[in-house]
Amino acid sequence: MRGIRVLVLAALLTWPGGRSGTLAAQSRAAALIAAGRAQLQAGQLDSAAVLLTLAADSATGGVVGERVEALVLLGVARHFSGDDSTTATAFHHALVLDPGFSASGLDALDSILGRILRAERAKLTQNVVAGPVGLSSTSPPAAPAPGDTLDQTLHECVHRCTAGEVKPRLLNTPSLPVAVPIEMGSQTRAYIVVELNVSAEGKVEYPSVRVVMSNLKAEEATVLEAVRGAQFTPARAGGHPVRAKVQLRWDFRAEGSRAVTWDVSGP
Repeated sequence: MRGIRVLVLAALLTWPGGRSGTLAAQSRAAALIAAGRAQLQAGQLDSAAVLLTLAADSATGGVVGERVEALVLLGVARHFSGDDSTTATAFHHALVLDPGFSASGLDALDSILGRILRAERAKLTQNVVAGPVGLSSTSPPAAPAPGDTLDQTLHECVHRCTAGEVKPRLLNTPSLPVAVPIEMGSQTRAYIVVELNVSAEGKVEYPSVRVVMSNLKAEEATVLEAVRGAQFTPARAGGHPVRAKVQLRWDFRAEGSRAVTWDVSGP
């Protein structure tokens, strides 16, 4: 039944101004959204998520409306993949960008989607969200200790923390899909460096994720998608958890004619 519901996505999920399917603007973000919609209609949920992740990234250059649309569609893709935690996160970030946006058709597509959007809107309206919501749907890091104050100032910890903070610590290694071969061409060594914000709760702040250095463009979208599964102990300043900007580096090595190994370092 999920496949049938996804196939009617273009007809049901329309955007303000009557846009649905292909966007009028020929920006990169619009092209990615159109491609993401096509993958959704084809039932290729993971491929759609990769495209929509890129479209929502501020580095892609999309306007607010495009980024909001990409986030909502990403939430739809994750819902039909069985990951409503990430659906809520995507809707939350869309609402942060544009609190008043509407996405007609969510309830007709699946009533759960409409309920998730309304719940996230209510949280923002009531100001009950303590901090940025992360992307991981697996077991979360330990909650801040009683009495901890969640400082929402973003602390710079890309190379080293600039004000004596303790850096976040990566708790798990983000995994790349094993079924997808890594394309290195003629290279024997390659790297991708991703910058992201880690919330005071130790989770990835979705809109902040972007590639800052790379010599392996073919795998950038795959790595960006993998980052959403990262979990951290949060940075600390003055004994309290704080938000921090950090980088993760993927290093790839060709081993023989086909095998590629990789590891992640940072922050």
